[in-house]
Amino acid sequence: MDGVELKGEVTMKCKFVLLPLMLGLILINIFPMVSANNWQLSTNDVYQSGNENYSFASAMTFTRFGYNSTMIFFNNLYFNISSNNAINITLSYLNPNILTASLGETLLRFNANTSAGRVWFNLSGFETSTLYTVLRDSETLHTYKTSAGGVLSFYNETWSDHDYEIRKGDTSLSRQVRIRYNSEAMEDVEDIGFSAFPLMALVAVVMVAAAIMIIVSRR
Repeated sequence: MDGVELKGEVTMKCKFVLLPLMLGLILINIFPMVSANNWQLSTNDVYQSGNENYSFASAMTFTRFGYNSTMIFFNNLYFNISSNNAINITLSYLNPNILTASLGETLLRFNANTSAGRVWFNLSGFETSTLYTVLRDSETLHTYKTSAGGVLSFYNETWSDHDYEIRKGDTSLSRQVRIRYNSEAMEDVEDIGFSAFPLMALVAVVMVAAAIMIIVSRR
């Protein structure tokens, strides 16, 4: 009986050891994470995360880099893209100081190319509750406010190939202010021109007409 009890005890201990190991192996196979520090990536490198393929317009170096089947990160910026179709992302610029960038400064540039459908871009690693302007093909798409977790989310559903740029702040608003200021300045210049020359000419004409009337009346 002692042998049977000892065998059962050993079996239970083995289960407690093997079950966590098996669970860990399953998770690793489902969500494998490849990461490194000071990673140098070239234009020949392509990394797949789900149905997203990431490549680079020029050689780039990151202090942190990693990816799995659901996301990919460069430095402290995480890409989590939701697309029903395969999508190609080509990274061309990443500001190394996203959290300390100045207003109007460019933080990220990338190209996205897919066949069709609504694609959600969820980018995390930005300042929390902060305005950022997204440009598509050099035109302002919209200004978005990040979440309390620093996530910037926007979507596009008109495809095929688009260039995206993200700038800190509402740069579309600052542009409208500059245009309004320039317009008002031009109006001021026109007002000055009208009051200087035409008004003086009108006064001169009136004086000449009055003088002629006086001369005629005396005759």
